[in-house]
Amino acid sequence: MVTLKHDSHEHELNLTEVDAYMVGKGKCGVCEMQINEASSIYKCLREDCPNNSLSLFFFLHKSCAELPKQITHPHHPQHSLVLGREYNQEIVKLTRGSLPHLTACKLCSRQIDEQMWNYFCKACSYEFLLPTNAYLHIFTFSLCIRCAIMEPAIHHEGHKHHRLTLLRRQLSLICDACGITKENDFCYSCLPCQFWIHSSCAASPATIKLRFHQDDTLHLIYSVPHMYRSFTRHCQICKNEVLKDKWAYFCEDSGYFVHITCARTLLAYGENEIKHEAEEEEEDYAQPHPDLLQFPLPSTDSLVANLLAYHQLKNPSTITNPIAEEPVIQHWSHEHHPLVLSEKSTFKGDADSDDDENDDILICNGCTTPILNQHKYYQCIRCNYFLHISCANHLPIKFPAGKCLADPDHSLNLDKLEIKLGRNLSIAFCHSCHLPTNGFGYRCNSCSKLTDIICCLLPDKIKHDSHKHALVQHFNHPSFKMYQNICTACLAPVLDGFDYRCETCIDVQIHQHCAMLYPKSITHRFDSHTISLLYPPIYYKGIKYCEICELQVNPEAWLYWCRHCDQCFHPNCIRAWHNMKLGDKIFNGGIHRHKLTLVAIDKDRYPQRIHKSLACNQGHDNGSSLDVYLECAGCFFIL
Repeated sequence: MVTLKHDSHEHELNLTEVDAYMVGKGKCGVCEMQINEASSIYKCLREDCPNNSLSLFFFLHKSCAELPKQITHPHHPQHSLVLGREYNQEIVKLTRGSLPHLTACKLCSRQIDEQMWNYFCKACSYEFLLPTNAYLHIFTFSLCIRCAIMEPAIHHEGHKHHRLTLLRRQLSLICDACGITKENDFCYSCLPCQFWIHSSCAASPATIKLRFHQDDTLHLIYSVPHMYRSFTRHCQICKNEVLKDKWAYFCEDSGYFVHITCARTLLAYGENEIKHEAEEEEEDYAQPHPDLLQFPLPSTDSLVANLLAYHQLKNPSTITNPIAEEPVIQHWSHEHHPLVLSEKSTFKGDADSDDDENDDILICNGCTTPILNQHKYYQCIRCNYFLHISCANHLPIKFPAGKCLADPDHSLNLDKLEIKLGRNLSIAFCHSCHLPTNGFGYRCNSCSKLTDIICCLLPDKIKHDSHKHALVQHFNHPSFKMYQNICTACLAPVLDGFDYRCETCIDVQIHQHCAMLYPKSITHRFDSHTISLLYPPIYYKGIKYCEICELQVNPEAWLYWCRHCDQCFHPNCIRAWHNMKLGDKIFNGGIHRHKLTLVAIDKDRYPQRIHKSLACNQGHDNGSSLDVYLECAGCFFIL
C-alpha cells in the first residue's frame, strides 16, 4: 500500500481509489474541491482521527498531494512561487482583517486564510515596522491552489467539438453552463462558438452523491433531456427553475434535477443531504390544528356536510332549511316530481364505457360534487336529479350581511342557479370564484349577484396535509393581475376567485377546489385497488402517463397513484370537477334536430375533440382551454 506523510495532516495517508460512498464526503485538504468519482486520493484511515466522522473524512487528491514545492507561473514569470500556508496571517491578526487585499489571491481575489495552501513569492515582499520596533515581512503576490494549477486549455464533454482556452481575466459574462454572471471567476472560452463557462463550472465532477430520496447518484448533464421538457423542472435545493439549455445534475433513478451551483455550494460545506421541508421543520407537523377543518377529506361526498357542520359550529345562529329526512320529500328545487331517499349509488353508465372524461358516478344537483356509495341521497330517476342529504335538508336558507363581495352589507338567499337557453348557451356564473355553475347558490337581494354553495360555506382558515402550516383564505380580484401566482397543487395560475395561502411561506397557494375536492384516497373503475393522493416531491424513473387522458403526469404536481399497479392519474381526470353537473340533455328544434348534451371539453387535454372539422357551428371560441358545450355526439355537432 502506497503511503504519504503530508504537512496538512498529522497522520499517514494511504493511496486509494474513490468509491461511490466517498463522493461528497468532505473537501480536499489542499485545493478544497470535492472528490471526482473517477480519481485517486490519499485518505486517512485512522479510526481515532478527529477529522473523520460518518459524513466526512480527511483526504487529498493525488494530484494535490504530489504538488511540486516550487513552480513558475505565467502571471509571475520573474520569480518562482513556493508552496506554503499562513500567507500574511500575522498582519491579519494585527489589523483584525481590515486589510483584505493583503491576503487575497492575485487572480481570483479569493481570501486565503491560515489553513489554505497557496503558492506565494518570497522575493516580492517588504518590511512593516511594528509598534514593538520589530519588522514584519509582508508578501505581495500569492495564488490560491485552484488558480495556480488551472489548466491553460482543456477538452470538456460539455463542448466536445472544440478545445476551451482559459482566459486569465475576470469578465462579466453570462456562463453557458450555470447561466449566472459571476465576476470573481475566470472563464474557459471557445471564441469561434462564443461559448463561455466559469472555471468552477468546468471543474464540476461528472457524478456526485447526494442523499435526498435515497442515496442518489447524480450525473452531470449539459441540457435537460427532451423527454423531460414537457414541464418546467425545478432544482430540489433552491426550488428555482432549471433552464433547459443549462448544465445541471440529474438523478435518473429518481427523476429530479439540481443546479450545479446549488450542488457545489452544498458540497462545499461538507454536506451531501438535501432536507425535505417536512424534515427541516418536523415539529410543525406535531400541531394538528384541531380547531380547523382538516383536508383532504376521506371522501368528496362529505365535503358539503363538513363545510355545513363547521359553519354551524362557528355560526350557531344560522337559519337552516327545516326539511325533515323523510323517505319521500317534495323539494323546492324540483317541484314537479317527488324525491325518493336512496341508500346506495350506482353508476349512471355502463362500467365498460369508453368515456374517459369522468367516472360516470352520480353528481349532486345542489353542490355539483359526486355522490358516493357510503352515503344516503335523494333522487328523481325520471329526471336524473340527485341531492345529498345535506344539500336537500340542511343548507342555510339565508346568509346575513358579509358574504356578498359586491357589497358586504347585502344579504344572500338560497336559490337554484338555472341554465338559460336562448340562441346561444348562457351559464350562471358565481360572483366569487367566477366559474359557471348550474347548481344551488345564494342570490343577493340587492344586486342579484350569485354565489355558489361551496363559496358561501368556505372557512377562513383550513389545515391541509400537503403543507405544515395552516392555510388562510384569500380573494383574488379579477382586476389585480400585476403578477401571477401558481397553485402548488395543479401548477395552474391562481387567477380570479378564492384560494388558500400560507402566511409564512410566500410560495404556497392552493386553488379552493384543489384544496377541498380531491379526497385522500379514491376508487376508480380503471383500477381495482385504492388510489392514494400524493404530494411532491414524487420520485420515479423516466416518465409516466395518466391512465385516463394518456398525457404525461408532472412529478412536481399532485397526482393519484396506485402503489400495487404503479398507475398514475391526474387529479382532474380521476375526479373531474367543473362546478357544474354535466350530462343534462336539452332539445331545441330551432338549433338542432336532435337532443344536445351539456359537456365540458378541455381543448389542451383532449385536442382530438375540438378541431376545425368539429369546431363550434356558431364560430364560438373564447380562447379558454376548458369550455362548456352542447354536443350531439351522433352528428358531431358542437355548440
